[in-house]
Amino acid sequence: MPRPVWGGATVVLFSMVTVAGLRIAATGGWTYRSKIIVAITLSMGLGVSTVPEWMALLDQTSDHAVVAIALSSLRVVLVTGLAVGAIAATLLNLLPMTPGVSPTRDQTS
Repeated sequence: MPRPVWGGATVVLFSMVTVAGLRIAATGGWTYRSKIIVAITLSMGLGVSTVPEWMALLDQTSDHAVVAIALSSLRVVLVTGLAVGAIAATLLNLLPMTPGVSPTRDQTS
């Protein structure tokens, strides 16, 4: 099969998955908390993809083998926006809700 056909099929496939995910998110309702989590997650994931120079912060060398291995592992994991976004979303969802903020559906949007 020609490469352009594979490319077109891939674009259509990922577009369908994106639309299905957005449809699920839209019907589930949005709370203020979920809007903030999605905004931060998208910002971090797209930011890593847009500004790859930030990885220069992890280019430090260390005399300690454990620290060098940890920095090398971080470099491998944090090089993609998908990984950074997934980690951010997981950590933000683990945070407890703010007292006084209703967990019900946001009626303003």
